[in-house]
Amino acid sequence: MFLFWVLGCTDQGLALLRPDPSDAEPDIQVDPPSVRFVPLAVGCEDRARVTLTNVGSGPLDVSGTWLDGEDESLADYELEPLTGTLVPGESQTIQLRFRPSFVWDALAEVVVDSDDPDEPRLRVPVVGASFDPTWTLDVFEQEPDRIDVLWVIDNSGSMYQERDRVMTEIEKFFQWFVALDLDYHMGVVTTDIVNPIYSGQLVGTPTYVTPDTIDPQGTLARAIDVGHIEMGDEAGLEAMRWALTEPLASGHNAGFYRDDARLAVIFLSDEPDHSPLDVPGYASFLTSLKLDPADIFIAAIVGDRGEGCSNDCGAEQAKAGDGSRYLDLAETFGGFEESICTCTLAPAMERIGFESTLYVRAFDLSETPGVPSMLEVWVDGVPAGGWTYDPLANNVVFDAAPPVGAEIVIRYPVDNPCE
Repeated sequence: MFLFWVLGCTDQGLALLRPDPSDAEPDIQVDPPSVRFVPLAVGCEDRARVTLTNVGSGPLDVSGTWLDGEDESLADYELEPLTGTLVPGESQTIQLRFRPSFVWDALAEVVVDSDDPDEPRLRVPVVGASFDPTWTLDVFEQEPDRIDVLWVIDNSGSMYQERDRVMTEIEKFFQWFVALDLDYHMGVVTTDIVNPIYSGQLVGTPTYVTPDTIDPQGTLARAIDVGHIEMGDEAGLEAMRWALTEPLASGHNAGFYRDDARLAVIFLSDEPDHSPLDVPGYASFLTSLKLDPADIFIAAIVGDRGEGCSNDCGAEQAKAGDGSRYLDLAETFGGFEESICTCTLAPAMERIGFESTLYVRAFDLSETPGVPSMLEVWVDGVPAGGWTYDPLANNVVFDAAPPVGAEIVIRYPVDNPCE
């Protein structure tokens, strides 16, 4: 005879087999137990992940994650916060960023507060080492804020509406010179080198406009309105040369051109240029005046290359011949080009004003920065604000021009130390 004993079939027996919920406890586990960043160049950035896992049998309540350490070290770190509940077996990852601000070992701790009965405050040691990248220094001295602007205006009969559009939008051009408080001379000649009342002579009264001129913007606009008494073919390039050389330079045009000023020449014409020299000849003439090509700015609002252009601008039809020679000269000096058949010249006027005044706000770097975000700029030994880096031109452009004589120092790494 066999006897079978069945244990725990009663409610009391089953209770003995069930785990007691009051015995369930959370247990926090961290991976990795410490963080050591690979040495970084100052200004570079690296990230690490710290994973929290509940390996216990009960829910884990994480009340906070934070960084502990000296203030200097904490400034180099950033921790992604985490709070919430992890059920048994669940993991959560938090991200730690390291961006060293100077050369040293930045020591800190990631602190995790939870209801783990054994480790209510878990600490994860963190070490971040750094080194100084190889820096390049570019040093500049702000040059005198002088600029001479010569407008070369086609005075043929077909040009009246184009001249009107320039005069209407002249404020867009002029605002840059006023805002930067520049020492400017602005004068106007025509493309006519045959009529003796023109032939490279500055027109208007006074012969050129300065900041001391009464209503300088209005005076310039009136000078641009040159009329249409034209003799011979348009020769804007030659008119420019005559205006800047003897006998006019010390005669009728005396005082306009200054050796120590930047030179900007703006051509406005709807006809081809018929000047006697080739374009390289006029480029050589300009570089004989300014040994540094950066001191020369050329803008051409003329007909398109080849067959010119035409456009329906409402009441009037805009039409122009080939402006290639003017465009070639502008291209030689990296200047500004715009079709004269464009119905509104407001954007062109603003852009010409902006680009012709960049010389007091833009500083070309000698090399290309490896990490543009690591650029550092000082003016007279003081960290400077109000500037941007232009990657296309590879220069630093100030919102407002540094004062004349100021020392501008720009520091940056050439190679990318963050790779």
